[in-house]
Amino acid sequence: TYWTTPLWPVVLAGWLRVVGEGLLAARLLSVAIAGVLVAGWYALVRRVTGAQAPALLASVLVALNSNVVFSATNVRPDALAAALTVLGALAYLRWRAAHLGRADADAEWPEAV
Repeated sequence: TYWTTPLWPVVLAGWLRVVGEGLLAARLLSVAIAGVLVAGWYALVRRVTGAQAPALLASVLVALNSNVVFSATNVRPDALAAALTVLGALAYLRWRAAHLGRADADAEWPEAV
């Protein structure tokens, strides 16, 4: 349908085949993906700022955000979309640093992005 990306049913079906069917098993997938989202924010902010304190603060704020908590407890593609977005931004910064040499940790913000 128009509101569900094609990847979510495939990921969910594979997950349920591995861990078994049930509401708790399905929600555990969303919780795990939300954990990837929080870790991705930590890596992204650490990459841009080069410091651990802002990265920890950002990841704590993301983990405590009510939308993230809601997405982590529902069996919907929202957490997956957010996690893939953050991981895509992180992959872009890594690619940019490797190929253009401008997105490293000692670059000035906002020029690093």
